[in-house]
Amino acid sequence: MSDFSTEAFEAVKQQFRDIDCRVKDVSDTHFEIVHDQFPAATLINPTAYYVEYATLMWARPNGFFQRFRSLRDALLNEANKKAHITKITCDTNSYDREVGGWRLQATARMVTGTVTEEYRTEAIKNWTNLWLQDLAQIVLIEGNFQIVALMKKSKEA
Repeated sequence: MSDFSTEAFEAVKQQFRDIDCRVKDVSDTHFEIVHDQFPAATLINPTAYYVEYATLMWARPNGFFQRFRSLRDALLNEANKKAHITKITCDTNSYDREVGGWRLQATARMVTGTVTEEYRTEAIKNWTNLWLQDLAQIVLIEGNFQIVALMKKSKEA
């Protein structure tokens, strides 16, 4: 667990539950959250320095593959301009033939400015709301791509 105690890790998970997120353990240092408001699966990495959010998405081109490389870069630019707290990145070699699009990663870090194991639930709630708003805006970008996020609607998440 490195610099973050087990008790603090469990406390952060409880704070996400308190703001109506479903929580599922992924490892000793990461967990996944899903919120009914916008049920995109988000990986959470809490540390004493920040709480990091990460969600995978795919940009599926609406047409012939080859002509969309430059449009993909324009999409990334627009997505990053619209986002308030989220940074969208894409490995240009990450075209997923099974999904039919480029893998995008949305990330954000909530930094309090102090090294602590105690995060305020209200801060997590506000940051999570901004995060979900950013993801929704990115998915709704109109153009030459369909943006698909990994969604989880199951109550068992």
